[in-house]
Amino acid sequence: MKPVVSILVPSYNHAAYLERCIGSVQAQSFSDWELIALDDGSQDDSLSVLKSFEEPRLSAGLNPQNLGTYGTLAEALKRSKGEFIAVLNSDDQWAPEKLEK
Repeated sequence: MKPVVSILVPSYNHAAYLERCIGSVQAQSFSDWELIALDDGSQDDSLSVLKSFEEPRLSAGLNPQNLGTYGTLAEALKRSKGEFIAVLNSDDQWAPEKLEK
């Protein structure tokens, strides 16, 4: 089934922030979303952190080459299925009512 919101998370060397970032999405009061998190060739453990989540609505991937923020967002957008698009930077987090509002 098609989610209402696709959340795009581009990430580069943000392993230290990803747990809080993804956790803030999982804590949303609105739950009809998919999360597409793409690592842009990080030198840290970002991809391992992304793949450690047991979240069926999360799709984690790795760019075959470094594309930068906007290239990574474009790739994530190609994979999205939602009616609406939301962007969350990998070193940021949302308040629990963000998507509901």
